[in-house]
Amino acid sequence: STINLPVRLSAPSGQTVTVRFATVSDTANAVADYQHRFGDLVFPAGVTTRTIPLTIVGDRVAESSEQFFIDLVSATGATLGRMRAVAVIVDDDP
Repeated sequence: STINLPVRLSAPSGQTVTVRFATVSDTANAVADYQHRFGDLVFPAGVTTRTIPLTIVGDRVAESSEQFFIDLVSATGATLGRMRAVAVIVDDDP
């Protein structure tokens, strides 16, 4: 399944803002549990929200909840306040 992680600016900017992002494994594995993503988010002037689509890989294995990170780096036109988000994959297998 796909989830959309919102990334927000605290206020609109009068210029284009670019932020680089990448997923980072923790207890979740980038092949077995989710698809690794990286790239740039571009916020045109005045836009405050963009989303990062993240694909979760389903399986039929009962296991504990797992997590991975989404790191934000190299902002242009803005200062990063929060540079890491945590995505938790909650197991729904019996």
